[in-house]
Amino acid sequence: MDNQSQTKLWSADFIVVAAINLLVLLSYYMLLVTIGNYVVDTFAASKSMAGLVTGTMVIGCLVGRFITGFFLEMIGCKKVLFVGIIGFIITMALYLTAFNLPSLIFIRFISGIFVGVIGTVTGTIVVYIVPHNRRGEGISYFSLSTILATALGPFAGMLLVQHVHFNILFYFAVVIGAICLVITLQLQANKLVINKPQTQTNQNKASWLQLSSYIEPSALRISFIVMLVSVGYAAIQAYLSFYAQELDLIEAASFFFAIYAIFILISRPFSGRLFDLKGENVIIYPTLLLLTIGFIVLSIAYNAWVLLLSSALIGLGFGNFQSTAQAVAVKVSPHHKVGQATSTYFILFDFGIGLGPYFMGHLIPYTGYRGLYLICALISLLSMILYFFLHGRQKPTITVMEER
Repeated sequence: MDNQSQTKLWSADFIVVAAINLLVLLSYYMLLVTIGNYVVDTFAASKSMAGLVTGTMVIGCLVGRFITGFFLEMIGCKKVLFVGIIGFIITMALYLTAFNLPSLIFIRFISGIFVGVIGTVTGTIVVYIVPHNRRGEGISYFSLSTILATALGPFAGMLLVQHVHFNILFYFAVVIGAICLVITLQLQANKLVINKPQTQTNQNKASWLQLSSYIEPSALRISFIVMLVSVGYAAIQAYLSFYAQELDLIEAASFFFAIYAIFILISRPFSGRLFDLKGENVIIYPTLLLLTIGFIVLSIAYNAWVLLLSSALIGLGFGNFQSTAQAVAVKVSPHHKVGQATSTYFILFDFGIGLGPYFMGHLIPYTGYRGLYLICALISLLSMILYFFLHGRQKPTITVMEER
């Protein structure tokens, strides 16, 4: 695939992978923010157990992302994507057979693996098909598909569970998977042309035993910060509905993620381009500060307007931090390791999203939901300080990734 010669950002493959990413994550987030209530109501489980069930799918995503970077180079993007989508369809259908908590946890874990595979493949394809000097902008626009999913998925899920049986959500996810399978047929990219160093090419037979085949060390520092920041966002995904019930703001909470997405949509075209022109620090410091303020506002919410104000601040903060950090992970890594760098970023991101609800759930009896979100604000503030020492104080390079 002659990617570097193209100057067009919105190519056919770009639109296809963005659509697949949107649809898969739509069903993913639809279940993520509603499965906790389903577990409590159906299996009479505790809220900490509901948090564990919620996070199990994310841990599965972590495993899927871990193995995907290696297989992308071995069999090509389109084949790996087909496997991921078929597995996604099967596991979504298996939700209908879950008869107890262990079976539900197992199904969520396996389905998470395939979601992780799909997300890593689409994210890797995008890095290669956008012009190298517009990579920050390209990743920024592509991640809008994720942002739309984080808004529409929870909105659809919280709306549907009020009017239909929960099984309808599983049927909906199966239909989405089938649509993605059809869309994948339009994808032109099969196997990316990755120019690896000769020494690495000669070691391919044993590369599956090496950790570097799955994890890119250059991307670890920024990805570690992403993991910390994502813990706070995970607390919103897992416990916002419970918090809204406590505040008697269920209706307003159903619009939380929609407002979150709107403010990201407004800001994303500017933040992506600013990253390419000025570097990452201009984006990351303000976004982490906005995220900190957003959590503080959420912790003191007493009516719908304050709750939705917090969603706007968190959208400007977390939404733009997330895409910028992904672009940084790609930028600091060798060109032939983009798949592993993307995988590394999402592994630590999923680790924070997956384990966050479980650990945060144990704090709720002592802090309440207000105290929980104050702790999230503190985590965001500490992450900004940590970013300075791990990456921010280094001189940023303006070009996202040099062509190699």
